[in-house]
Amino acid sequence: MTTICLCAIFRNEQRNVRRCLDALLSVIDCVSICDTGSDDDTPAAIEGWGRDRGVPVRVHHAPFRDFGHNRSLSFELARAAYPEADYMLLLDADMVLRIEPGWDKSSLSADQYLLRQRQGRLEYWNTRLVRAALPWRCIGVTHEYWTCDQVHARERLGSLWIDDRGDGGCKADKFERDRRLLAAGIEDADTPPALRTRYLFYLGQTLRDMGQLDAALDAYTRRVAAGGWGEEVWYAMHEAAKLRERLGHDASAVVDAHLAAYRFRPVRAETLVSLAAWYRQREDWPMARLHAEAARGTPRPDDILFVDDDVYAWKADDEAAIAAYWTGDPVRSFGLCQRLLDGDRLPEAQRTRVEANRDHSAPAMLRDTSRHPHAQIAAITDSLADGRRDGDVTLTITTCKRLALFEKTVDSFLNCCTDVDAVARFVCIDDNSDAADRERMRSRYPFFEFVFKDEHEKGHALSMNRLRAMIDTPYWLHLEDDWHFFVTTDYIARARQVLDWSPEVAQVLFNRNYAETLEDRALVGGIVRRAGAGGHRYVEHEYLADDDDRLQFFRRHPPGARSNVWWPHFSLRPSLMRTDDVLAIGRFDESGSHFELEFARRYVQAGLKSAFLDTIAAVHTGRLTTQRGAAVANAYDLNGLPQFGTGNPV
Repeated sequence: MTTICLCAIFRNEQRNVRRCLDALLSVIDCVSICDTGSDDDTPAAIEGWGRDRGVPVRVHHAPFRDFGHNRSLSFELARAAYPEADYMLLLDADMVLRIEPGWDKSSLSADQYLLRQRQGRLEYWNTRLVRAALPWRCIGVTHEYWTCDQVHARERLGSLWIDDRGDGGCKADKFERDRRLLAAGIEDADTPPALRTRYLFYLGQTLRDMGQLDAALDAYTRRVAAGGWGEEVWYAMHEAAKLRERLGHDASAVVDAHLAAYRFRPVRAETLVSLAAWYRQREDWPMARLHAEAARGTPRPDDILFVDDDVYAWKADDEAAIAAYWTGDPVRSFGLCQRLLDGDRLPEAQRTRVEANRDHSAPAMLRDTSRHPHAQIAAITDSLADGRRDGDVTLTITTCKRLALFEKTVDSFLNCCTDVDAVARFVCIDDNSDAADRERMRSRYPFFEFVFKDEHEKGHALSMNRLRAMIDTPYWLHLEDDWHFFVTTDYIARARQVLDWSPEVAQVLFNRNYAETLEDRALVGGIVRRAGAGGHRYVEHEYLADDDDRLQFFRRHPPGARSNVWWPHFSLRPSLMRTDDVLAIGRFDESGSHFELEFARRYVQAGLKSAFLDTIAAVHTGRLTTQRGAAVANAYDLNGLPQFGTGNPV
């Protein structure tokens, strides 16, 4: 059986001991830590953790000299304490080990494993697991590295990675301590040339972080001139170019420095994104777009040194989207923003900004999705005629004397829904339109089953009851005739994923938080969730029936915040529903004062919830909720009916 020992040096880490060690419980078999002079109760905390968890622990003591010396000593002490250990796990107290599916220590066979180490947006591979039987030693006064003179097998290990929190107990004077150690190492005549170049690189890093920009630029320049490891040379060039920006150097010097770094190592897109941002700040949009698009075409490299994961995950797309908009290509800009919002790599703090950027391009998408989809309509009609549609969704739509809005709703949905093939039936119920409009509806959309109600059958609740009696598929996609879709996506598959994942969710609406307009992206509330590991992001509706709960909710948000937390789960706005659950609620109340609200309350009483795709995918083209009482007519006005009966909703 493979055994692993934690080998580390700690100092003043009492507050981090349990966080670090608890994360290792399923990985390690024993612990050997060398305390280098703690002023707090770090040694007692380590020993107490071992007793509590039943893990063998040894704490050693040695004064700090430099990191290379003390880590090498800690390795020898660990080998002596636990000679049976097969591997040494090399961590610091401010690191948290993360375990991915597939981790199996019995499968370990190499002598040296590099683990991904993430600190903020930076990611790099570092030696963190080594075979204990080999004579490992640590080199360098600080920013040290592990080496072994014997021939050994090295691999990358993807099933473990390190979340480097950077909040260790001895970080208060880290930069000044590192600057002192590195400067002394550079001046030491006994320092090997290769190690001296490494010290120059980390001196540049340290001086940059201390805000000594001119001195940092000098150190980076000296490191580039020294040559050696390509990744480190490139990073020094990259940082030197950014320092020239910060120091206000001439524009040509800044650009030349960035381009020199790119030419030196074109597999790194960080330089291109830096240039795109630099041109963006100067509103040179064609050049910004040129470099951002080039960055987008650069795959994430296999480099091990300080790869800025954000560049490859979202920053290149973000810069390209902004530049595309300002170079007159809103469709491209919209698509890139939507790609970011649909993915899982965009930081939460960036979502609001990117969604707002997307919506600057929405007018172009609204125009683009308004076209009548002749070819798609012909294909749907043909597939229905020869029995080739075997989907499990029924699409229904209600309409009333609003032909232009109806056409825009159907056309835009067909243009935007990429998985409309899942729809087996299309049913439209029309409330009292004239004969000419009905004939046009039939001719333009021959694949619909039309139910034409007469003057004596009018009413929205009655239409919904007629429709519910016609649904014979597991899923029900319902639209009303006053929506304009502008986001192209697989609405049905995304909504089904949520319905299949969460049994208590029986409806997934296509707009977040019951939104009607682009500005409704600012509506607050809702609980962000994901439909399983690797599943799509969605928002569960947050319904607060109690006045006090709503008061407390709004106190948590800025003054003036708007929300729909007052409305229950369930709405007739565009959505996909699980048919059996919705039918089980019963019929819509045709005599009630507000049949939709009354149905929603019964839906909640049944223990069901609604959720939303995390987007604004369509805009309401009819009268808005905020326009009640205004001169804008809605379907109820056109049909000569009161929308809310004679009572008042409560």
